[in-house]
Amino acid sequence: MMKIRLLTIVLLSVFCLQSHGFQLNPQEGAERIDFDATRKQNQWVVLGQLKRIQGNLIAEQDVRVDGRVTSWMWKWPSGLSVQAAFNYIVEQAKPSSTTLFECEARGCGMSNDFANQVFSQPLLYGRDNDQLYWVGYNPDAGFGRIWLVYTNERTNKGVHLFAQRIDLERGQKDRLKPFLTQGQYQTLFSQKYLILQTLTPGKARLSEENVQWLKELLQAHPIKRFAIVVHRYAEGDPQSLLDRTIDEAGDLRKQLADAGGFVKNVYSHGAGSHLPRSGQSSRIELVELSGK
Repeated sequence: MMKIRLLTIVLLSVFCLQSHGFQLNPQEGAERIDFDATRKQNQWVVLGQLKRIQGNLIAEQDVRVDGRVTSWMWKWPSGLSVQAAFNYIVEQAKPSSTTLFECEARGCGMSNDFANQVFSQPLLYGRDNDQLYWVGYNPDAGFGRIWLVYTNERTNKGVHLFAQRIDLERGQKDRLKPFLTQGQYQTLFSQKYLILQTLTPGKARLSEENVQWLKELLQAHPIKRFAIVVHRYAEGDPQSLLDRTIDEAGDLRKQLADAGGFVKNVYSHGAGSHLPRSGQSSRIELVELSGK
């Protein structure tokens, strides 16, 4: 009976880890130095350069949140660079996240402060010029999910990478809203498009949250030009799919206008299945058009 109970506990633990997506996959040959999963209050998330002012450690921007904090620490295999280690982990979290902050070298601040004051991991201390740091946020995962990735190299101890995932408790989203808006603007204007939401087989409709975000964007950037683009991928006649997305895109623009959005410089475009992006499914995109 004891063995059955023990097996049940182990299986439930594995299920919980998998269902909450706690696992990151490091480079083959990486040595795991530390792992921890704990509920924490007032967890510090650095969203700007760290500075020392009269001996006090201050971040240009930061936020404190409550949630379940899962942390990993690895020593990367010899021969691989800080950048390679950083990219390997960030690329696993970035597709579902909006970048809130990223920095490199002295633009982050002092490595000693990140290692000892922010993450409490002395092995992360290294040359200031070698450090890399990224913070991403996905508001649609549970009550919101934050990812942090930091890596550095010490001459005699190799490349170490620290990753952290914070699954927010209910009621924390408002703390992240100004940083999310800022990050979404930066993402939109740097890559020239932003995925607003994925689509189900049913009728395309903007969420109330996205309608409000678009209204604020158009108010903040009244002379920029944008297109609402609908992409759908399904079996069947490509022309019918194209016609459907054209109608849906027009309806989404009308939805935004009916909600009071300034749509003079907003256009609609149905792409059907003709403009795929690698790894993406049916979705609504906002595209920044060239020129003003």
